[in-house]
Amino acid sequence: MRNRHRSSRVRSSVITVALVTGLAACGSSLPEPEPDRAPASPDPVISEERLSNLLDEIELTLDGADEELNAEALESRFSGSALRARKAEYKSEAADPTQEISEIPRDVSMSVIPATEEWPRSIMVVTEPPTDSQIPRILVLTQETPRDNYSLSVRSQLLPGVSMPAMPLPTEGARPVPVDAEDYVLAPADVGEGFVDVLKGKKKDDDDSQSGKFGEDQLSERIREEYSALKDGVSEVGSVKKTFKTPEEPIATFEAIQGGAIVVTTVTETTSFIVDSGSLNVSSETSHLLGKDSVSSELKTTHTLSLVFYVPENGSDDEIQVLGETRDFVSAKGK
Repeated sequence: MRNRHRSSRVRSSVITVALVTGLAACGSSLPEPEPDRAPASPDPVISEERLSNLLDEIELTLDGADEELNAEALESRFSGSALRARKAEYKSEAADPTQEISEIPRDVSMSVIPATEEWPRSIMVVTEPPTDSQIPRILVLTQETPRDNYSLSVRSQLLPGVSMPAMPLPTEGARPVPVDAEDYVLAPADVGEGFVDVLKGKKKDDDDSQSGKFGEDQLSERIREEYSALKDGVSEVGSVKKTFKTPEEPIATFEAIQGGAIVVTTVTETTSFIVDSGSLNVSSETSHLLGKDSVSSELKTTHTLSLVFYVPENGSDDEIQVLGETRDFVSAKGK
């Protein structure tokens, strides 16, 4: 009996060893869990065909509003600085029918369509030049939420001699850049404030000045010269002060193919006059929006600057380049 039991235990041990050995031999062929796949890149938010339809819809809205100088009719397809500028043009033409309304071209020479799943969404279009100019326009269409229509939110113009950086094809989609991204000479959220340093004429070595990061542009130079002339011109009757304000975030950001980013933003320029004695005659352009030819106490005028920048990556020796800029006179108040 003891020998049989021992023989059984030996056979049982041999079988166990064989099973373990067999499992070990098969271990390399057991299925292993696969790592999670990287999420697919988002698709472009719209197709080129849909973009063409959007531009048609905006053009129809614009034509109807222009015919009757009907600012309210614009609001379904216009927003932001583009809406404010067009409303001011209507008011000016109503006061003086010889005033011309600016042309907004429809034909596209380049489009930048983002690939994202987030809102707001902005599409940038570089147009063919309008009939009365050789300068292409830059249009930004923005959709605030999934329930909103795309509207024309920014209208600027490409600077003469300036070329847009290479951008991803519309069928691939461009990556929106986070506004706080630190990979650039300036974070996109800080570009507008940095340009305000340029507008104010801050020196490169002034405390906290960002002006040294920007290349030269004619608009900021013209605004500084105008401010100096205004100070001299009103000194006998009062004083003048100019301030600038930027939005909390840029309107649009896109990553360029060679690195760097396109940043679209606006700056609100306010010029405040205080009249201490006598009266201050205003320009005909101002009188159209003000409704009178002079003020005896105060005057406040507002311009909107619509700006498009190329911001190099960190480590680059290049300056931030102004690609496009437009200055629109949008309001005047005074008494």
